[in-house]
This record gives sequence, structure tokens and C-alpha cells, in this order.
Amino acid sequence: MAVATFSTQSNAQGDAIHANPEIAARLKKIYGLSRRDMNFEIGTQSPYSLLLERLGNPHLKLPPVIHVAGTNGKGSTIAMFRSIFESAGLKVHVYTSPHLVTFNERIVCAGKEIDDSTLLKYLNIVDKANGNNPVTFFEYTTALAFCAFADIKADICLLEVGLGGRLDCTNIIAQNILSVITQIGYDHTEFLGDTLEAIAAEKAGIIKSQSKVVIAEQSYKQAQDFLQHFVQEKGNEYRVATQPYPSQYPQPNLLGHYQQTNARAVLAGLELIKGQFSFSEEEIIHGLTHVKWSARMQDISKCFELKKDQKIWLDSGHNEAAAFCLADHVKLWNNTRSILLVGMQKSKDSSLFIKPLIPFFDDIYAVDNLNANFPQSAEEMAAFIKDKSGIEVNEGGNVLDCLADIINEQDGPFQLMIAGSIYLAGEVLKNLSIKP
Repeated sequence: MAVATFSTQSNAQGDAIHANPEIAARLKKIYGLSRRDMNFEIGTQSPYSLLLERLGNPHLKLPPVIHVAGTNGKGSTIAMFRSIFESAGLKVHVYTSPHLVTFNERIVCAGKEIDDSTLLKYLNIVDKANGNNPVTFFEYTTALAFCAFADIKADICLLEVGLGGRLDCTNIIAQNILSVITQIGYDHTEFLGDTLEAIAAEKAGIIKSQSKVVIAEQSYKQAQDFLQHFVQEKGNEYRVATQPYPSQYPQPNLLGHYQQTNARAVLAGLELIKGQFSFSEEEIIHGLTHVKWSARMQDISKCFELKKDQKIWLDSGHNEAAAFCLADHVKLWNNTRSILLVGMQKSKDSSLFIKPLIPFFDDIYAVDNLNANFPQSAEEMAAFIKDKSGIEVNEGGNVLDCLADIINEQDGPFQLMIAGSIYLAGEVLKNLSIKP
């Protein structure tokens, strides 16, 4: 498998952008945090565990936790759980990453995105507790989220794994009521291993001895077999969410056929935890029909002056498995002219993302993704794709300029998709003043 080479120094500027100058300065500082050649095993006397200890071990004071790991579908799965729980009147904490436009999106306290004053409060608390100890950015921000969640009352807590699972910062929690493994594919292979079994083993590391487990239907049999064998060996009560989508429930309010896979995992999870939390059919239906999750086959056409039968979509998919899911959706466009604008991080193998999509697009443009953690220009991306796969793509430059040029040139119907990176999606949303 080809892997793009990239610098270990990331660009914090995109992530650190914030309308509040004080928060922007603090974010820039914590994005510079790092530690190398140290033990990242959960539970050791690492700078991270010592920081949590100085903070009073907030990770041990959370409401019941649902922990979600996987390559694709984590965010959508958490969004569905949240929507259903809130439809039932529950207060929900949510921790996800990365964000699209502003850092505050990552931390939802009792149903409300953390506000600037509360964020500053916990930045001060964590700063004081940590001093100059060498924690990473994600260790720092996860500790911050745990502090807020421990202090603010809620009924349930939804935690999204940042990377992998076994060694992820969120996995320092002692127990959860439900572990959910969404679809697994090839991503972050430089950290997680280059086989599906190795990647699945890292994801399965979130499964605690007493937790119940949901395994979403997997695209790869190797992953499905490994995960099922893993939970059988551990003796956890589990469900493999391969059942047909229940006819009594509507399609989730998230486009893409693959969202059924995520919804089936959510419904299986609700069945497993019904002894602790129960939901009426009306609450589940309301939650599914009102769920929102930005940059997942999001229709942004209304932001442009388009002619009849012209549509523009935004998706943050950025790996091979996500490309196959997008391809399934694009098939439905039939004979309409289709255009792809794709911008990716330099740390991703863009040729693997492009290949499944090639048969379904008439034109493909590489666009700049300069606010990413590992920025890449359209020129660099086009050259990488040609070198790795021999495929020629157009160099589109800035995404919004490229988009404007295409709209001006097209007289007839078309479907256009912007995809390849959460950072690119965030740039589009921010410039179009769309709040995630």
C-alpha cells in the first residue's frame, strides 16, 4: 500500500483560528504541545495520567459512557445517538474531533456547545494543573473535556475516539456501558498497522470487560471476522448490526446509503442498553428524522446562484473506505454531468481516495488544502496522484475560486461534490457562513 510521506511538523494555524483572540492565542500554544519517544500506554504514570490525577481524575466521574471507535462513521453514529437521547429529554455530553470551523464544536456539555467563557475557564484550570509537563495537544484537550463533563450534570456521555482506540486518550476511562465499532478500513496505517486485522485490534481496544458491544456491518470480511472473534473470546454481550433496516423507522436525516449502516448500529446499541435507558418508538423516530451532522453529503446549493438541476454537495470523507461509500451515492446521479473538487492533507494517500471515484466523475479538480494540519497545494496533490497512479487531474487552486469558475462555465445540469478533508470542508463552511 502506498503511503504519502510528510513532515512530522503539523500546521496548527488552521485549527487554532478562533474569533476570540484570547482563545486563538491559547489554542495556538496548545497545538504546539508534543512529546516524542515516550510511553503512550493507557494507565501508566505518563504526563497525561499524572495531569488527570492533578485534576482530580475527572475521567472517573463521568455519567454513563458510550464509546465509539472506527475508521468511518464515528461522527454520524454519535450524532444519531445524541439526537435520539435528546428527543427523549436526556442531557448529553459529546466529545468529538476534529472540528470543522471552531474548536468549541468538539465539546458539547449537556446538549450545548461549550461557550467561550467556559472554555477559557477550563483552559486556565488545565494550564495550572499541567504546568510545563510534556502532554500532547489531544491529551490536553481530552483532559479539558473530562473536567467540563465531570463538573456539569448530564445523563449520558458520548466519546469519539480520536485515533485508533487502544492507546487513544479517551480510552483512559475505566468503564463504559456500550462500545461501538463502526466500519473499519485503511487509514492511519503508519500508526495502526497495515492489515485490517491489526487496525481492528487497535479499534477493539476500547472494549471494556463489562461493556456491551455493537459491531457495525463491515465492508471487509477480515475486519468483521476479527471483531466478532475478539468479543466472543472476551465474553462480552454483543450485537453485529447486519440485520435489515427496520421498516418501522424512517431513513436517518443524513444523506448517503451508508448512513443506514450507522443507523443499524445505533438501533442495535439502543437494544443492548434498554435495561439502563429505554426509548419509545416515537423518540427514536424523532431522533432519526432530526439528526444533523455537517459535511456529510451536505447540500450547500442554496449558497450559490445556480440554474435548474445544478447541485453542490460537501463531504469530509478522506480515505479509501469513505470513497467507496461516496461512489455508491454518486451512482444515483445517473447521466448528470458530475464534477469532483478534492483537497487532502499531505499525510493522506490521495491516489487511494481518488481511484474508487474516477468512474463516476466527468471532471476532477485538485484544490488547495492549505489550512490542514499537513497542508497540500493543488499542484502538489495533482503531482502525487499522477506519480502514484498515473491519473491526470486538473489543478483547481483555491476551492472557492475553482467553484466560482465552474459555476460560471456550466450552462446545463450538473452535480458537484467537494470532498477529501475535514479541513477543506471547514474552510468552505466558514467562508459560506454556514454554522456546523
